[in-house]
Amino acid sequence: MELVSNAFRKIVDIFIKNCDCVYAMRHLFIYRPNEKGFDDWISDMSFARRIITDYEGEWDSVIKFRNHDEYQRAYRYYKRYREFKATLIPELACHLVYKLRNGGWRYDFSIEIKNKLIEKWLPIECPNKESRIERISNDEIAAAIKEARKFSCYTRREVAELIGISENTYKCYEDGKRSIPFRIFYMLKQILNITI
Repeated sequence: MELVSNAFRKIVDIFIKNCDCVYAMRHLFIYRPNEKGFDDWISDMSFARRIITDYEGEWDSVIKFRNHDEYQRAYRYYKRYREFKATLIPELACHLVYKLRNGGWRYDFSIEIKNKLIEKWLPIECPNKESRIERISNDEIAAAIKEARKFSCYTRREVAELIGISENTYKCYEDGKRSIPFRIFYMLKQILNITI
């Protein structure tokens, strides 16, 4: 458990060092397919709107250059918000805009209105009622490992010896018959310079 928390702390430290805004890195514009995910989405769209406004109002080219990637990402996701808003009937769009700009719902807001918004939002942000997190299969990982090993001119036996497992176990990983534990994948990444 200690090892996991230390690894997590290292990742957070890297994000903090390389990003002025930890909040944007934390959410990465990926949402749970439920009411909480919708609330996070509204909060992030408000945040994206703030990034866009700050960037477009900035005169210092150095600051603009440093924040350009963040601006592009915010703009891309805010554009999805505008497309979503365009699909809504005026009453729902009005509630959504009010929430985004003021942080609270309008005086005539009701749970039914929020449920209608969530119902319209789910297919856009969470297709098939799943988050937009990319998934990868064992076969895709296996193919990447095999390709990287061949490119690096290693035999299966050499790689297995380097990471301290049997050649047969390594063969199962490379053939996609077994899932690769993270610690093994991390060692393979270092040896074979794997990119997925």
